[in-house]
Amino acid sequence: MLRYYFLYPYFTSPITVVWPDVAPPACFGDETVLLIEDADVTGGNGNYSYTINSGELLDLGEPVMLPSGIYIVSVFDDRGCSADSTYIIMEPNQIELSIGLKIRSLTWETVSIFQGRSNRVTILSP
Repeated sequence: MLRYYFLYPYFTSPITVVWPDVAPPACFGDETVLLIEDADVTGGNGNYSYTINSGELLDLGEPVMLPSGIYIVSVFDDRGCSADSTYIIMEPNQIELSIGLKIRSLTWETVSIFQGRSNRVTILSP
């Protein structure tokens, strides 16, 4: 008996990622949560993981606290195929406060106190 084996190349569709909107940090200087699980990842062969700015390899669903900035998020499948996206987290404006001060003039006077002693007393006058 003669057997033939044909090996067909294994093709996968490219990985595509649709990112959800992420709420910016609540206050100036705060961080926000980026949860890659919320992204719509398709293609490749599944079992996705990701990195942020080529850092530590993380599993989908691991939340990451990030300050405002520009990030390169790379999503990988089991075969090492990847898709890169630029993700921008905007920072809210810093609150500015200015206070106007009104200065009153101060006067100093010497008054006589009982038993003939002279002491200095502060009298505030508007």
